[in-house]
Amino acid sequence: MRKSYGFTLIELMFVIAIIGILAAIAIPQYTDYMKRAKVSEAFILSTTITKAVTHYYAYHGRFPKNK
Repeated sequence: MRKSYGFTLIELMFVIAIIGILAAIAIPQYTDYMKRAKVSEAFILSTTITKAVTHYYAYHGRFPKNK
């Protein structure tokens, strides 16, 4: 009798195929998630600038000059 000590080539090919399919699905979703995260971060950072400009306008009665 012969003992089996490892995986066959077919089994390894199935595992690689499944990992490839999962990666093909996951990578585009991850990039979309990162894009949405960057856009929301930009909105959060812009609120600080908006508040500063609002306070400047309230104090000086005009908007700050562009430099």
